[in-house]
Amino acid sequence: MPICHLSFNVEFPETVCQFFADMMSGETRPFFPIKGAFVAFSPKNDGTMVEAYPLESRLLPGPHQVMFEKREPVKDMTGFHFCMPTELDRDAVITAATALEWRARVANRGPFECVEVWIENRQLVEFLCPDMQSDYTRTMTPDHWDDLFGANDPAN
Repeated sequence: MPICHLSFNVEFPETVCQFFADMMSGETRPFFPIKGAFVAFSPKNDGTMVEAYPLESRLLPGPHQVMFEKREPVKDMTGFHFCMPTELDRDAVITAATALEWRARVANRGPFECVEVWIENRQLVEFLCPDMQSDYTRTMTPDHWDDLFGANDPAN
């Protein structure tokens, strides 16, 4: 099952969501629970979304429901990243990212390639272009993972 939606904090939510809408050939809307937040929708109408919140927004566990709170914005690098497919080719992804002055390059992850895009030059997203998707789906399985990292080696 694919990831249904994800959210992360950015400096320019509308710009970031428009970029993701372009990657999905979808569209954007304001994300009304948080002032200044936006959401990018997949055109497949399957619930696939990317939500971009302002930097100062935080999610907290509320008594019955998630709560939104404003805190001091953090503009540092982050360990958060995700990988998503796109119907665009590698040149189109790199062109769209570099037009926003974001770092972008084709990267070899070993068993698959991706286009590495640094959203706002601080958060990593790996895009799988059509020519990259079969390597990813073929190799990112539990058994292949064990082979890659030696878990099936009796010496380990």
